[in-house]
Amino acid sequence: MSVTGPMCCAPNWGDGMTLDLYSFTHPGGRPYNEDRCAAVQGPAPQGLPLLLLADGLGGHGHGDQAAEFIVQALHRFWKTRAPDPANAAAALAEEVVAANEKLIEAQQKLHRTTRTTIVAVAPGPDTLACVHCGDSRLYLIQAGSIRQLTQDHSVTYKKYLAGQIGFRQINRDEDRSGLLRAVGDADRCQPEARTLPVHLAPGDGLLLCSDGFWEYMQPEEILADCLKSDTAAEWGSWMLRRVMDRLTPDTDNLTLMAGLCT
Repeated sequence: MSVTGPMCCAPNWGDGMTLDLYSFTHPGGRPYNEDRCAAVQGPAPQGLPLLLLADGLGGHGHGDQAAEFIVQALHRFWKTRAPDPANAAAALAEEVVAANEKLIEAQQKLHRTTRTTIVAVAPGPDTLACVHCGDSRLYLIQAGSIRQLTQDHSVTYKKYLAGQIGFRQINRDEDRSGLLRAVGDADRCQPEARTLPVHLAPGDGLLLCSDGFWEYMQPEEILADCLKSDTAAEWGSWMLRRVMDRLTPDTDNLTLMAGLCT
C-alpha cells in the first residue's frame, strides 16, 4: 500500500487559486498493485497541472509495466512540452497513441503482452482537457452537483447506454471487465479526447479513479464527501472509509486521485 498526500500545486490561473491534491493506491485483494497515478506541473509561464491515473490489466500479465510506461510517458511530455489549454486534449491523445506504438514495439521484443487504461485531466483557467482510454474514470464536482466526464470503454457501459441495464447495475455487471479500448493494443488504443468549458472555483473538485474504487462507490456518495471536506486529504479519507468497509477478498487494485480547488 502506498499513500501520497497531501500535495499542492499553484497553477498560473491569475487568481491565486491552488489545487490541493491527494492520492491513494492499494492492492485490494491482489498480491501486487498494477495501478499507477501521478501529478505534474507544466513549465512556466502557465505551469498548468496534469493529473494521471492508469490501471494495468492484470489478466494480460505485467499490467503494472504498461501502467508505469504510459504514466511516465505523459509525465515527461507535460513537464517539458505542455501545450496551451486549447490544444492540450488533442496533444495528450497524440502522446497516448505514440506511447502505445513504443509499448507494442517493446512487447514484440519481449514476447509479452502488457495493457492498461489511462485517464488524464489538465485543468486550465477556463477549460478542462480530458483524455481517457478504458474504464478508469474522471468526475467533476461543481456547484453542488457531480458529473462523470468520461464514459467507460467497456461492454457493460455499452449495455447501459443501450438501455439494457441501469446505471447502478454497471458496478456489478458480469461484463464489466470486458474493455473495448486499452493502451498496449494495436487495434484498441483509441483515446477519447475532450476540451470542456469549465471555470474552476474554490470548493470545486476533480476525482480520477480506477474501477477497483468506483465499483464500490455511487456518485452521490462521492459528492457528499466532497461537499463536507475542506482539503483533498479529508475528501479522500471520507471516501476511503466507505470503500474499505465494502471490499471483498477478491477485490481489484484501487486507486484515487482527488483534487480540490482552494
